[in-house]
Amino acid sequence: MGKLTRSKKGFTIVELIISVTLLAIITVPLMAGFANIALINKLTRNQIEINAVARQVQQEVIDIVKKGGAAEDVNGNSVNIKNTDVSNIKVGQASTENAIFKYDVDYIAPTSSGVNEYIITLYKKKGTDFKVVQRFKVYVSI
Repeated sequence: MGKLTRSKKGFTIVELIISVTLLAIITVPLMAGFANIALINKLTRNQIEINAVARQVQQEVIDIVKKGGAAEDVNGNSVNIKNTDVSNIKVGQASTENAIFKYDVDYIAPTSSGVNEYIITLYKKKGTDFKVVQRFKVYVSI
């Protein structure tokens, strides 16, 4: 009787199951890591956008106060922010119906050195409502 020789050309089913299992064990955490990285990226981009708009609003408030205080609210009405509290001011030259951001200006008082202090509340549109995304102070020397 001759010896039965086994062919060494392929993988056995056990070897395939083990290799697929090891591949799954390695890729599941990697995919979860990629999902977390995508979420962090989205949050970071959102915060960068908010910070950029906050800088824009800060400069707008300074320019508006120095030019007399006339601004436009989200309804297209002219308002004066120099010495009063004003709500719903649109950011930049965005059309009122497409406004993603708006802000409120709370006039505090002039300091002893003649600097006006304002608290700005920045809102971002989420769905049909606006949610507060940032609050900061602006000082304007007149």
